[in-house]
Amino acid sequence: MDRALAALRPVKATRACPADLGPRHLLVLVHEGDLTAVAVDDFGCDDVRLSDDPSATAPGEGRGEGEGQHGRAVPGVLAGGRELLDALGLG
Repeated sequence: MDRALAALRPVKATRACPADLGPRHLLVLVHEGDLTAVAVDDFGCDDVRLSDDPSATAPGEGRGEGEGQHGRAVPGVLAGGRELLDALGLG
């Protein structure tokens, strides 16, 4: 799973995705008391969104400004969800 998380990357500006619907999986990681939520779509382009405070910040809505509350997670949408789902045994 570590390899799949490290392989996440920003999505390309233009891309085509299937127009299907499906579940979204939420994985919450804990490291030294800090939470990081990883939301993975199991449909479309298998998008991934992160949140550094899953109780207050929607995945993908972080500012990515570094240290401090609501500022550590990469904002926006990331690619690489299929690899992450496969690593979790959900693919």
